[in-house]
Amino acid sequence: MTMNNVLISIIVPVYNVEKYIRRCVNSILNQTYKCLDIILVNDGSDDNSGSICDEFALLDQRISVIHKMNGGLSSARNAGIKSSRGEYIFFLDSDDELPLNSINTLFQLILKYPTVDIVQGNFSSEPNSWFTLWPLKDLTYNEYLIKDKWLSFRILNRDVFPVMSCNKLIKRSFIINHNLFFKIGIIHEDEHWNFFMIKYLKSMAYTKEFTYIYHKNNDGLTLGLNSKKRSQSSYLIIIKDWIDNITRENRDIQLNSIFAVSKLQFSLSNYREENFIKSLYVLFPLGFGKSIINYFLSKKQLTIRDIKIIYAILSIELNIAKWF
Repeated sequence: MTMNNVLISIIVPVYNVEKYIRRCVNSILNQTYKCLDIILVNDGSDDNSGSICDEFALLDQRISVIHKMNGGLSSARNAGIKSSRGEYIFFLDSDDELPLNSINTLFQLILKYPTVDIVQGNFSSEPNSWFTLWPLKDLTYNEYLIKDKWLSFRILNRDVFPVMSCNKLIKRSFIINHNLFFKIGIIHEDEHWNFFMIKYLKSMAYTKEFTYIYHKNNDGLTLGLNSKKRSQSSYLIIIKDWIDNITRENRDIQLNSIFAVSKLQFSLSNYREENFIKSLYVLFPLGFGKSIINYFLSKKQLTIRDIKIIYAILSIELNIAKWF
């Protein structure tokens, strides 16, 4: 394996981004790493995004365009994965862009650690620091990490390593062999994917260098005014899938992650969406705790004190569940 002879597939889902897609694609074409398989997946756009993609394909033979009916981000990424030819895959959102040396920086870690499953880059944002960056720059650990409890916890806990599947060089064989396609019909698909990815991950490397520019897009799906209901329904599906796929190896870490996400979504629903708490029943073996939780959930209005008691009960049962 040498520099610039390993094909890397960059998959860009495209949906109604005529304002941003040129910036995105040009940032790919300007990369110092040239051995690229660039896949633009037009997911049923009803603006000029699709024709702009076609224009780019005429300019550079490395670019291929998939035109498909609208199926959502997961569907578009899956189509890109199936069409990809590269040894590694990189996901890029169409309203974001790459610094000039992004792929080369990430690929240097591939050369350094040829068996690594995933290489993670750092993020910058425009406007500058409009969201909290993951603290990769503050890590004191080795840049090459073999999977252990610490790494599993940090990935599932989303407090150090980004939950986003973008800005990662991922072995294509790692995705294909473990059927790590994205779940269709939900949003927050990256969180769903992350849970299953960590089950199979053996090693990871990261760089503190910024290899991705994340742009604030007020038109984006997750920032839209009508997304709250869909977000809650998606998380209920995600939590159920997580619960159905708990593994013995990381049971305690997975339980903590499921518990944390459920609590957060319950609070974001202003304590009205009780299904987030009820979805946890299968995890906890004590009927006593369940009966108390049912009592609180039967009340017409929950107080902050009630919530604290529910959290305390679930925390206790979470610790007990580790022994079952």
